Amino acid sequence: MARTAPKLQPLSERELLRILKDEETDAASYYASELAQTQAEAMDRYHAKPYGDGSERPNRSAVVTHDIEDTINWTVPHIQRTFSSSDDLITVEDESCVVSDGDLKTAAQYLNHVFFKDNPGETIIHDFAFDALLQKIGVLRSWWEDPQAKPPQILEGVTVDQLVRYVNDPDYEILEQSIDGEIEGAEEQDEHDGDDKPADGELKLIGHEPNEKPEPTFTLRIQHKPRVGRARVEVVPPEEFRISRRAKSIEAADYHAWRREVYVAELLNEFPEQADALEPDNFATLKADEINSDTDNRKLARFPDEPSTGQRVSHYDPQRRKVWENIEYIRIDADGDGVVELRRIRRVGDTILENDAADESEFVMWTPIKVSHRAIGRSLADTLIDIQKIRTALTRRAMDSLSRATAPRVLVNASATRKDPSLLDRLLDHDVGDAIEVEGNPNEVVRDRIPPDVPPMALQEIDFWARRSEEASGVNRHAMGIQPQAITDTAKGIENLQAAANSRIEQVARWLAVALESAFGKLLRLLIAHQDHARVVKIAGKRMEIDPRRWSDEMGVSVHVGMSADSREKRILYLKDTLDQQQIAYERLGDGNPLVSLQEIRNTLALLSEAKGYKNADRFWRQIPENWKPPEPGKDPKQLEVEGKLQLQQADMQQR
Repeated sequence: MARTAPKLQPLSERELLRILKDEETDAASYYASELAQTQAEAMDRYHAKPYGDGSERPNRSAVVTHDIEDTINWTVPHIQRTFSSSDDLITVEDESCVVSDGDLKTAAQYLNHVFFKDNPGETIIHDFAFDALLQKIGVLRSWWEDPQAKPPQILEGVTVDQLVRYVNDPDYEILEQSIDGEIEGAEEQDEHDGDDKPADGELKLIGHEPNEKPEPTFTLRIQHKPRVGRARVEVVPPEEFRISRRAKSIEAADYHAWRREVYVAELLNEFPEQADALEPDNFATLKADEINSDTDNRKLARFPDEPSTGQRVSHYDPQRRKVWENIEYIRIDADGDGVVELRRIRRVGDTILENDAADESEFVMWTPIKVSHRAIGRSLADTLIDIQKIRTALTRRAMDSLSRATAPRVLVNASATRKDPSLLDRLLDHDVGDAIEVEGNPNEVVRDRIPPDVPPMALQEIDFWARRSEEASGVNRHAMGIQPQAITDTAKGIENLQAAANSRIEQVARWLAVALESAFGKLLRLLIAHQDHARVVKIAGKRMEIDPRRWSDEMGVSVHVGMSADSREKRILYLKDTLDQQQIAYERLGDGNPLVSLQEIRNTLALLSEAKGYKNADRFWRQIPENWKPPEPGKDPKQLEVEGKLQLQQADMQQR
C-alpha cells in the first residue's frame, strides 16, 4: 500500500516574517563581510584612493596608479559598441511555429525600441557592465509600470490641426479650452469688404489677403493619460542586492532581494489600507537601517568626495520621509501542499505589503569571470588589484629616487659650520651657478651625496607589471592604441595582438549577452501579459501599430554578441568585400537570381553605414518596397541602329 506524504500546515504571516528576516540576516551578513569588503576595496582602487596603510608618509610620493580605472574604461566602450542598438542585436524565435515570421521580426524590433527608447538602454548597458567589471556582479530589474497620468499642462497658440490631433488622441484629455483673444478690427473689415481702401482700424496681416480671416488659435489645459503602461528596466546598485550564500545562480537561489529606499507617500498611495502600519512609530528597525546604510563602506566608496551620507533631511519632513523596502523572492511551501514555489514579497520592516506567487524573478544577475557552480564569480578588478598595489609602490619609489637625484643632499663638515655659522645659509639659499666661499679644502668641508640611479630599474619593473596586468585582464596597449613603437612592428603581428585582446573582451561580452537574453525574455513576457492595447510607435522611420497580445509567451529571445573581436576598420573591410562580391554576382546573374537581390545589397550598404558610426542607415539608403521590381531593360543602342537601317532598306525595296 502506497504511503502518502504528511500534509504540512500553511505558514502564518508571523512564521513567514521570521523566515524572511532570517534569510535577510544571513544574506546581509555575507554582504557585510567578505563580499562587501572586496567591493568597497575595488571602488577605492578605481578612484585611486590612498591606501591608508601607512605607505603614504610625509614628504614622500603618494601617487596611486590607475590600473583598474584604465582597464575598465577601455573595456566598457568595447562592450557598449557590441550591444549598441541595431537590427542585428536581438532575434525572436518561436519553436511552436505559431507566430509568423513577420510577427517575430516585429517583436524583435519592438523589444529593441522598448529597451533603447522607452528606457535609457545605453546607460543601462554601461551601468550593468560597469558594476560587474568592478564589483563582481551587475543586477538588472525588469517590471511593468501601469499607466500613470502626468500633471496637467497649459499649451498656448495651438492651431486647429493640433487641436484635432489632441481631440482624436485617446491618450490625452482636454480639461479646458479657450479661443485666443478676439482680433481687433474684424467687424470693420466685414463692413468694408467692397472698398478698395482699408478703413481705419481694419486688421492688416502680413501674408493674408485683405478679406482673409486668420486661422484662430487656442489655449488648452490638457493632461496626458496613457492607456498603455510601460515595461521598465533599471540597474540595481550591487550594495543594495542580497542573495543566499553559496547560491549557484539567481534562478536557483533560495532567497534574493533588493533592499531599496522609497518614499512613504508612494507606499501610502499604493497601499492605503496599510496607512496605520506605515506610521514612523511602527518601524522598530528603521533607525538601524539608516545607521547601516550610512556606514556601508561600498556606498561610501562610491561617493569618495563625501565622507559620509549623513543624516538625511527628508526623514524629518513628513512629505519626503523615506523607508527601506525589501522586494524579496523566496522559495518556500507557503500553503503546505508539498510543492515549493517561488513567492514575491514586498516588505517594510515587520509589515508585509504584498505576498504573491511568481513564475520568475524580475531580477537578472551576471558576473564577468564565471566560477563554475557559483553565482558570484570574479571581476576584472580582482585580477588587477594586487598588481595596482605593486605598481603603485614601485612608482612611488621611482619618484622619490628621482626627487633625491634632482635635489641631492649635501654633506657638511660640522667643524666648518662652527667656525663659519653663515655657511649653512649660503648652502641652502643660493641661485643657480653661485659660488660658495669656504675656508680650506672644499672637498673636506662640503660634498654632495649622490643617491644611486634607481628610476631606470624601477621603470623596468613597472613595465613588467604593466605587461602582467595586460595578461591578467586581456586589455593590452595595442588594443588601446597607445603603443607608439607598434608603428615599426609588422601589421599582422599587431592585428593578432588586438584580436587576442579583443577575444578576452568578447568572452566577457558573451556572459553579458546571456544575462541580456534573460532580461529581454522577461521584457517580452511582460509585454505579452500586461500590454492590453495596441500601441503606435515609430520604428526604422515607419509608424507601426504593435499589439503583443497575439504573440506566444513561448517565444524566446537571442542576443548576438556580433563581431566584437574585430576592430571597426576590419568590419568595414569585411563589408566592402562582401558588397563587391554581391555586386559581381548580381551583374552576372541578373535580377531575380536565387543568390542575391537588391534587398541583400541594400542590407550590406546599411550595415556599412552603421559600421562607420551612423545609427540610422535610412538617411543614406531607402527601404526597398516589397512589390518593387526593376524596370524592363531597354534595347542596346547599336541594336536599335541596325534595326533602323534594316527598316529603311525594306522601305526602299518596297518603293522600287
